[in-house]
Amino acid sequence: MKNFPYIDLKNLLAQNDFQKIQDEIATATGIAMITVDYTGTPVTEHSECNEFCKFMRNDFRFRRLCERCDSRGGVEAARLRQPYIYLCHAGIVDFAIPVIVNGLYLGAVMAGQVLVSDKADKLERIVAEDSYTSLSKYLKISYEKLPKLPYAKICALSKVISYLCNSFIKDSIEKSAFPNVFEDITEATEDPRERAIIAPAIDYIDKHFREKISLVSLADLCGISPSYLSRLFKKVTGYKYAYYTNMVRIDHAKRMLTSTNKSVTDISLDLGFEDTGYFTKVFKKLEGVTPSHYRSEYPILSELDQMTIEDIVKPQN
Repeated sequence: MKNFPYIDLKNLLAQNDFQKIQDEIATATGIAMITVDYTGTPVTEHSECNEFCKFMRNDFRFRRLCERCDSRGGVEAARLRQPYIYLCHAGIVDFAIPVIVNGLYLGAVMAGQVLVSDKADKLERIVAEDSYTSLSKYLKISYEKLPKLPYAKICALSKVISYLCNSFIKDSIEKSAFPNVFEDITEATEDPRERAIIAPAIDYIDKHFREKISLVSLADLCGISPSYLSRLFKKVTGYKYAYYTNMVRIDHAKRMLTSTNKSVTDISLDLGFEDTGYFTKVFKKLEGVTPSHYRSEYPILSELDQMTIEDIVKPQN
């Protein structure tokens, strides 16, 4: 199995003046934007960032929550292969637009910083946080200045921005000297009929990723032969079924590494890996670093997650 080629997304975007494109899109739409790599680390400057979010991202205690939302939102968008709209830890609407080239998830364009004027109850809050009831006067005013948009308009904006940004980034990569063929991944199909056929398999993997999952059992669920499922699964998702299963497991591993004190061994066992060494190998292949290194870069946030903004932001006397 070949290793993935390393693509320095920050350097690539800088060379192609993507910051200017991002700034112009943000100005035209009135939507704040920032681009992050696959870890959630920013690779561009913020465009049209509002006062409230500037405060949150400039405070080290909240910045990690913001970056955690960026990372998880991007991963979920990559899994769904489409823009993912959600509520951040502060209850503000953001959406993640996955940057995927030849099936390889490179990062995401994060946009939003708006309040939804309807259907807010249908959006997932990606990082649990208590309600904010004791904001300082300055923060209350800044929060109330956030633009309010209907859900339908937010969806339309996410699609337009996705098309513009992905077209630019993919064109930039195609002009560069990066390989365009990967052994485990390929371009996915958008055929809804084929996607419907393998839907039972995807749903089963998402719910039973801790178990041993065979191609034969998944094929039985879908009512097709194992060989046909194998071909169709890769065609529809862009991944082999075993690779997709490991992606789901590693996504859960990242959450456990940054929200619990469990050892790497315990996490690997909890996720269905019988061998910690193999778990580490898979994690490093997908994330570029070992589980221990990932945890050191993204320290345990469980205590911070339980804090309310009242605990940290107090009105000035």
